[in-house]
Amino acid sequence: YTLSLHDALPIYRTVGRVTGPADLVHTAERDAAMRAGGERLHMAVRIVEADYSAEAGCRAARRLLAGTPAPTAIVFDNDVMAVAAEADLLRAGVGVPGDVSLLACDDSALCELAVPPLSVLSIDVHEHGVTLGRAVVDVLSGSASRDYAGPPIRILRRASTGPAPA
Repeated sequence: YTLSLHDALPIYRTVGRVTGPADLVHTAERDAAMRAGGERLHMAVRIVEADYSAEAGCRAARRLLAGTPAPTAIVFDNDVMAVAAEADLLRAGVGVPGDVSLLACDDSALCELAVPPLSVLSIDVHEHGVTLGRAVVDVLSGSASRDYAGPPIRILRRASTGPAPA
């Protein structure tokens, strides 16, 4: 990922990440990118593994917030965990984004319908599919191996993110 944490989460000093299963390649890549970005920006990054379910997202967010120092922003690997955790935190009296900002790695209608609507990392899924299709056709036709640049990932800021609390 080429996303800059500085662009996504300005002025945060401790950021949490709720992942999917650690044995998935994209989970390891996202973990490495978060750690590298955190190191570059002098941010603490705390990572908790989950399984993409709503219940696991809630447990992971509570675990992160119980740590010291508690993160002031949490990034979730999918929309289901993020939406469930947001509702759970709000029921527990945690302010979103007043106490903690939340961001999901999947954009979906669920994120737009959440209250408050969730900020997300967004990718043009059609273009992503076209790029993957080209790669598959090239492999099947025996073309030389090469890297394929995917579409850019952008941040859609909605109401679940705000300035880091003082």
